[in-house]
Amino acid sequence: MAHLNRYWQAAAPVLPQLREPYARHAPSPWGWTADFEDFTALLSGWAETVGEAERRRWGLIGLPL
Repeated sequence: MAHLNRYWQAAAPVLPQLREPYARHAPSPWGWTADFEDFTALLSGWAETVGEAERRRWGLIGLPL
């Protein structure tokens, strides 16, 4: 899980560069995120979860929706 945390640390500073591609490709009325701010909030929330799990030495599990 440490590798996920390292990936986020590398990706977070360049996330603003995704604003234009997001606006071009991602928004949809039925999507998980309404706009780029929601998208970055979702990613940041997962990064926080991964970091806390790593700190506590817990695992993560992905469940299908």
